[in-house]
Amino acid sequence: MKKIIYAISVLAVLAGCAKTADYTPAENAEGVDFCMTLQVAAPQTKVVYEGGSQIRWVSGDNLWVAAVNPETGSPVKVASRAGYEASQYFSSFSIVDAAAEEPQFKGSLYSIVEDEWSGIYTIYGVYPKSSLYSETDSNLAKARVTLKADQASTQASWAGDQDVMLIKPTSVSTSDYTYDDKYKEYTSSQSETIEFAHLFGFGCISFAGIPEEYGDQVVKQVVISATGSNKDFIGTYYVDLTKEVSDPDFAVVPATSLHDIYLSGDGNTTVKDYKAWFVANPGTFDVTITVKTNAADFLFERQGLVIRRSEIASPTVNFKSADVVVSHDVDLSGDVMWQHNTVAGGYSAFMSSSVKEKEWGTLPGVDKMVFAVSYPGQTNSNYPSNTSNVQILSNSVLTGGSIVLESAAAFNGVKNLMVNTGIYTNDAACDITAYIVDKSGKETAVAPAVRLSGTTANVAGQNLYFSVPESASYGRLKLVWDNFSNTSARAFIGEITLNSRPGIALGANAVKVGAEASAGEISCDLFLADGEPSVAVSEDWVSASYADGMISYSVSENTGGKRTATITVTAEGLGESTAVIDVKQASAVAVEYRLSIDAKSVEADLEAAAESYTGTLSATTALSFVSEITAVATDGSGKTIVVPVSFSNIYYDTVGEYITTKSGYSESSQGVIRATEPLGYISSLTMVANKAVGTSSYSGYNLKLSKDGNTWSSNLAGSSASENAVYTSVIENEDEDYMWFKLITADKVTFTSIEIIFVGE
Repeated sequence: MKKIIYAISVLAVLAGCAKTADYTPAENAEGVDFCMTLQVAAPQTKVVYEGGSQIRWVSGDNLWVAAVNPETGSPVKVASRAGYEASQYFSSFSIVDAAAEEPQFKGSLYSIVEDEWSGIYTIYGVYPKSSLYSETDSNLAKARVTLKADQASTQASWAGDQDVMLIKPTSVSTSDYTYDDKYKEYTSSQSETIEFAHLFGFGCISFAGIPEEYGDQVVKQVVISATGSNKDFIGTYYVDLTKEVSDPDFAVVPATSLHDIYLSGDGNTTVKDYKAWFVANPGTFDVTITVKTNAADFLFERQGLVIRRSEIASPTVNFKSADVVVSHDVDLSGDVMWQHNTVAGGYSAFMSSSVKEKEWGTLPGVDKMVFAVSYPGQTNSNYPSNTSNVQILSNSVLTGGSIVLESAAAFNGVKNLMVNTGIYTNDAACDITAYIVDKSGKETAVAPAVRLSGTTANVAGQNLYFSVPESASYGRLKLVWDNFSNTSARAFIGEITLNSRPGIALGANAVKVGAEASAGEISCDLFLADGEPSVAVSEDWVSASYADGMISYSVSENTGGKRTATITVTAEGLGESTAVIDVKQASAVAVEYRLSIDAKSVEADLEAAAESYTGTLSATTALSFVSEITAVATDGSGKTIVVPVSFSNIYYDTVGEYITTKSGYSESSQGVIRATEPLGYISSLTMVANKAVGTSSYSGYNLKLSKDGNTWSSNLAGSSASENAVYTSVIENEDEDYMWFKLITADKVTFTSIEIIFVGE
């Protein structure tokens, strides 16, 4: 068998181990410490590639060292640190400088007890420390080491933490060591030579003949999979540390076998320049190699990859006609629509300062596409972020003046494009241009540049529609924002849609009309539509039509109650789009009412609640009841309507001048005054109390309105005026769908009166 050539190292014993000023041995610690430095004289493990040594020491990935007493043949039990009781069979030696030409490992065999102290020890070891399965296993003849699936290699070498090396069994004499009673340690200037050997073999695969259109694609990941009869590629293995790797009977026995090795790209190296460095178990393997890029995946099947211990296999994989290219192009033939909406995509789809590309696409059943943002010519660190559910494309000063958002692969069958975009900065403007880029790199602008104007209020952005010429129906999508008037401008994108359905932009989505007959117009702009839209109405008292960019409508006189209808606008193009206009006509029989609530109006029901109360009454006893209060028409007609109002947690006050509510931390314990059924359109509320209505949870009391009695608005703000510590708060409401009210008191509040104006049938 070919002899393994070992790395020559020097075992130098320190003059003394470093101790901290507050060092205190554990009470149960016994024995002495044997302090050493293992110095690598030179990286002489002869695995050489392109003239360079391929040993790779890794900072922080240390060496396990075990010692055996030759007299007993048993491993020496040691402690994990100074002053601790011996409980394991390996001691950790730390690498001092992984980048040094001659690195050192420093460590100690801690807490060696008297019965195990010997004049000579045999030293064994495993590097890197992370590869050893257990440091408490005493069976050195069946140690377990692990070769990982995810290997963080570089373009210069395999991952150093995967290069498992064993120390050649080495005898260390202690006869010349001096014992220091103060620190309970042995020190000496004696040196011993130890040697390393690689346990596994190595590969460095490169690629050639990649189709020209993909040669400049950056490698995202390479997966090397053992697929033949021998799949023992990586995994966990039993090894005998007490033997030399070069011994004829030395063996690496699999405990668990894995078949796949995963190598990541560095974000820059292309397929034609990539080197797939890896560490694997020696053997002959049939493999499938998958090279993943943003534009395509490449699948190669090869036979007879030979991995030899301590050697490098460096084949070049030439692309053949039988090899498979899995394109990431998205086929939109047949008018298939592709869309990415930033709100629907969610947080996980947002680009960030550290991740400038993401897989986008939010339509179910339609393939996704990787998009990347870049800043050509930038000299500062612009970066994307998300704000208000849109993808911000730059978050700092644009020194280079342009932003590019580009798909990694091509779309096929593109007929049109819709982009929702804007600038989230006041007093800023820029141009946006959309391009389709073909295989040769030729860019076709689908339309002249569009000028955008910025405002912090324009979070919704602007919908831009572009028709794509048939000659540019295949290619990568490229969007460019440039010619910024303000280099601090934050451009954003809200949506990209390819093969968009027609766009319909209405001047209004709802109209309110009086009870009398009337007519009006609403602007209607169409985009990507084939011809004029159709217009339909839901009720016969409404008529509507389209002409010259306007929807004309008319309503007949209403002689009954409030009524609603819809006008539906339908446009045809690549599919169908609709837009709806809600029409609300005022009632001819509606009456405005005033509901006045004060202590007098609820006095009888408060007393009835007090009479049925079973506890001891006091002025601050909290009672609950329902009062039926009469609302009176404001037009002087004398019409009335009875309104049931619920009162919860109202203090029993014998004076009877105020309605006093209980304070509390949650609505169940707070004073609440609310409608128990819809009143009609609530137009205003006026509250006179010892506190002003507020909007925060810390306010004395809040007002909420509801359309259904279940879902409530946020706390509504109102105007408040005070005189002699009495506050009059007024809240106006224009939403006719609000028909329920609810007052909630966090503090103890005394209401003098509550007046509600509402419109009922």
